[in-house]
Amino acid sequence: MKKAYIGYMLYVSAASMWAVNGTISKGLLDTGISSMRLSQLRVSAAFVVIALVLLLLNRSAFRIRSKSELLLMAMYGILGVTMTQWLYFVAIHLLPVGVALILELTAPLMVAIWVKFAWNHHVPRLTWLGLAIALTGLTLITEVWTGFSLNIIGVMAALGAAVALAIYYVVGEKVLHQPEPRDPLSLTMWGFAFATLFWAIFQPWWSFPWEYLQGEYVFNESLTLSRVSMALFMIMFG
Repeated sequence: MKKAYIGYMLYVSAASMWAVNGTISKGLLDTGISSMRLSQLRVSAAFVVIALVLLLLNRSAFRIRSKSELLLMAMYGILGVTMTQWLYFVAIHLLPVGVALILELTAPLMVAIWVKFAWNHHVPRLTWLGLAIALTGLTLITEVWTGFSLNIIGVMAALGAAVALAIYYVVGEKVLHQPEPRDPLSLTMWGFAFATLFWAIFQPWWSFPWEYLQGEYVFNESLTLSRVSMALFMIMFG
């Protein structure tokens, strides 16, 4: 039970940082940098930080144990990490952050359906109740009965991010519970490694628009942050 409480606390902490990161990232997107470049910066810098930590603490994390594990982690990094991050940035650029997050967080429903019908595992009734409450809230916020007044590309991007996030959850769960389990930090590093490689192929680093990280961003009259500090927050906490 103690482990469960720790798990809940970690999840709430992650959700809180993710929410703040949405506002920070939207501010960076408002400067004109593309969602693809911002995603590239985020995953690549995070990969470097985590790799350095593991280089000091756990060098065995760099070892791939089998071809099947390599394939799973490539799927986790490209479909899970890369697509979740990129489509999320597209969504928050075109939609209010709160609406984009709520649409993306339909991912747990997708996971529950997958676990129930694809893996044939029991899903507690309380889980379905919680998901139903969440979807009711989603319906009220998006006001679907009035017709979508939201940006349709933003909505599709948010739902695409939800699918990618569901893949992120399911594949991550599978990797963490192999016969030889991989620890969470190691899995995170490999996810960011494949995401970094993906973006480096399609967007070479030598053409990165560093000028978008110069100067400051004004949130309101009482809050102005440098773009570099915003990028660092996004990398370290997002």
